[in-house]
Amino acid sequence: MNESKPTGFARLSLTEQANIIKSVTTLVATRSTARYRMELYELNPLFVELSFTKYREFKSIKEIKYINNSDDLKPYLDDIKLPVDYA
Repeated sequence: MNESKPTGFARLSLTEQANIIKSVTTLVATRSTARYRMELYELNPLFVELSFTKYREFKSIKEIKYINNSDDLKPYLDDIKLPVDYA
């Protein structure tokens, strides 16, 4: 079997991916559960959710989730603050 290997961005560690996402996107909301802190970033037309463990001062990235449907945004809907475009 010929397995394909990840290339480019997918080859980076979760921490490296999270750092890039945070540097080129806009934070629009945060939320927490008992074990995790989640940050929601706008990456037009998608949103990206970064999940961090609550240990080690939120430095341990657990998951990166790309969101392209409103069901996954429901936990954030009351808190999302998007920049207003006055153009």
